[in-house]
Amino acid sequence: MAINFPNTPANGDEFTDVGTQTSWRYDAATNAWTSIGAGISNIQYRGGINFTVDYATNNINPVSGDIYNNTTDGIADADFTGIAGEAVSEGALYLYDGTQWNSLDIQASPFARDPSTGVISPVIPGSDLDMLADGSYIIDSLSDLNVQ
Repeated sequence: MAINFPNTPANGDEFTDVGTQTSWRYDAATNAWTSIGAGISNIQYRGGINFTVDYATNNINPVSGDIYNNTTDGIADADFTGIAGEAVSEGALYLYDGTQWNSLDIQASPFARDPSTGVISPVIPGSDLDMLADGSYIIDSLSDLNVQ
């Protein structure tokens, strides 16, 4: 079966063949398409959508392996089989397996890195321990240690 690639792609354009669910990326320098994922198990992040409204409002037609993040707190719409009627939180990730939606429930890291300084700091309020980009620590304060 022939694949009908777009006629005038721009460099970096991505195309998914509906028949094979194989995704391709166009390289203008070589005038060629390169496979970036094959088969219906291809997992791809597709962006943010509102899980509290239907597919048509979101303008999506999900395929197996699609991952979306939710953009609004609320209750999942009936279109979202597997999580329909459940509370969904802004920022939560969901994977479509071809039949239903599944929460990825990825826990947030207790640390965040400041890209301008390289300092890794706890996101827990009140913590006094920071880590520098080189792995050394900064302790802002230290209560007395009770060594026994």
